[in-house]
Amino acid sequence: MYNLPVMLKDPDLGEIAEASGTTPEELFKKWKSDFEDFEAKVYNGTAIDGVDFDLSSLVNYAIVYNLCGNRELSWPKSTFIYKPSIDEPYYFGPVWDFDWAFTYNDGAEGKSPSLPLLQYWSPLKGLPFFEALFQTMAFQDLYTQRWQEFVDQQLPMLWEFIEEYANLILPSAVENGVRWPAEPGRTAGTFDFR
Repeated sequence: MYNLPVMLKDPDLGEIAEASGTTPEELFKKWKSDFEDFEAKVYNGTAIDGVDFDLSSLVNYAIVYNLCGNRELSWPKSTFIYKPSIDEPYYFGPVWDFDWAFTYNDGAEGKSPSLPLLQYWSPLKGLPFFEALFQTMAFQDLYTQRWQEFVDQQLPMLWEFIEEYANLILPSAVENGVRWPAEPGRTAGTFDFR
C-alpha cells in the first residue's frame, strides 16, 4: 500500500490503557490495526466518509494547504490526523509545518504561487495517499462548495487581516532582514515581504 510513516504523538498510552482496562501494547496494536485498515480502504477506494474519516475536516485541511501553497502533504512527515476515540473517524488537523509554504522551498521562493499542491517532483509517500482521497466525487463536490463559501464570505476578511498583520510585523520583518539577509538564488529577504 502506501507505507506511510506514522508516529503516535499523544496521548500517554499508559494512562489510557489503564483507564480502558488493557495494556499500552494492546492499545497501540489496536490503533495500528485501525490505521492500517483505514489506509487499505483509501488504497482500495472504499474509505467511507463519516466511518473511516471526516470528509469535512479533510476539505478544510486541503483548503488551508492550497491557500498557503504548502506542499508538506507530499512528505507527509508533518501531516496530523487524530481520532477523538477509537469508535470515531479520523479527522485531519491540526495544520502544521509551513516551511514549504508560500512559494518557499530552497530556491522556489518567488516562483508561481499556483504550483500544484500534489506535484510529482519527487517520489514522496504522501502524494498517492492524498490523491486517492482527493479524487473521490464526494471530496470534489464538498471542496467546490466550501471553496465558493470561502471566496464569498471569508476571503475579504482574510485580505483585511493580512494587511493589518503586515503592518503589525513590519518592524520585526526589517530586523529579521538585518539578521538574516537575502541569499541570492535562495531567499529574497524580509525587507519587502508584501
